[in-house]
Amino acid sequence: MKEPDLEELAKEHPSYAKSLAKENSSRAALTAAQSQDYPTVTISASGGSSSNDIPPKGNEGSVSAAVSYTIFNGFAREAGVAKARSALRSAQASTRSTYNTLYATLKSNFVAWQDALQTVDVQAKYLEAQKEREKISQSQYNVGRLDYNNWTIIEDALVQAKQNELNARANALKAEAAWEQAKGNPIEEENN
Repeated sequence: MKEPDLEELAKEHPSYAKSLAKENSSRAALTAAQSQDYPTVTISASGGSSSNDIPPKGNEGSVSAAVSYTIFNGFAREAGVAKARSALRSAQASTRSTYNTLYATLKSNFVAWQDALQTVDVQAKYLEAQKEREKISQSQYNVGRLDYNNWTIIEDALVQAKQNELNARANALKAEAAWEQAKGNPIEEENN
C-alpha cells in the first residue's frame, strides 16, 4: 500500500486543530495587548431645544472630541505586550511540537501496520507449505515410510504454523487499529 500524505493527515488531526486554535487565540491576545499603545479617541454629540414652541426655537447642539493617552502606566502596557508575545511563542512551539509528534506517530504506525500485513502474508504462505508437508507425511506414515516420532513433529509444526498465522492476523488488526487511532479516527465496534 502506498504511503498516504502524512503531512496532510497530521494537519487534519483534531489535536493539531486544537493546538492551532490556541496559537490563533494567543495571536489575538497579542494584538489586543499591542492595541493599548494607541491613544483613545472619544467623540460625543448632543442636541436639544429649550423652547416649548412648535416648531422649536433656539435649537442648541454641541459636538465634542477627546483624545487621551496614558503617558506613564508603570510599564504595565509593555509588560502585557511582552507577556502576550511570550504566550504566542509558547503556543507556536506547542503547535510545532504537536505536528512533529503527530507526524512521527503516523509514520511509525503506518510502517508497523504495513509490516504486520507482510507478516500475515508470510505466515499464510508458511501455513500452506506446512499443510502440504502434513499431507505428504500423512501418506508416508500410512504406508509405513515415516515413523511416529517424525510424523508427530510434522503435525506439531502444522499446529504451530496455524497458531503463528492467527497471531499474525491479530497483530495486523491491532496495528490497523493503532493506525486509525493515530489518524484521529474513532474505533467503532461492528454489531453483528
